[in-house]
Amino acid sequence: MRYFVADGTLVVEGDFEALSSGVDGGRRRVSRIINKQVPKDFDCVRPEAYLDDYVRSKGWDSALYFGLLTAVEMKNLAVVRLEPLTTFITAGLSNPSRFGTINIILVSDEGLSEGAMVNSVITTTEAKASILRDLGFDFYGTTTDAAVVAYERGSSGYVKFSGSATDFGSKTVKAVRGGIEQSLRSAGEV
Repeated sequence: MRYFVADGTLVVEGDFEALSSGVDGGRRRVSRIINKQVPKDFDCVRPEAYLDDYVRSKGWDSALYFGLLTAVEMKNLAVVRLEPLTTFITAGLSNPSRFGTINIILVSDEGLSEGAMVNSVITTTEAKASILRDLGFDFYGTTTDAAVVAYERGSSGYVKFSGSATDFGSKTVKAVRGGIEQSLRSAGEV
């Protein structure tokens, strides 16, 4: 896996098996996971077409990516590494019902069972809710939150379970909580 930020967009590249709740989400093999910054007044009726246009403009295969959209500036991106997990988080709460977005991308160096992929979304959501509560907010997310859970195909190691009581799950909780707080502090929202 490698990642970079360019033109207000986080791009995570690799050969992934992934599960996404983002734009045109689902479960499939992808070579890129994208978190694209958009203006705060962004109003796109067809976000899939918007992201496809961006991907094609880069010369990438539009069938092999998952995309997320955020109004959070990429300077507020938090990257947390807790082996075997790398977590990328952009968190904004300026208006939790419209403009706030918490996007979370988890990438594992180890393979994940089907159940571990799904449970990682649950563990991530629980961690997100708990840090927001601990920071004094009376809501547990925004209407546009999204998550991607991915692992490198051909990875060594295998994670069968990912609930918060497991080693993988406890690292997920720590990374998500820390990353959300870091991103919000960077943006001056806490």
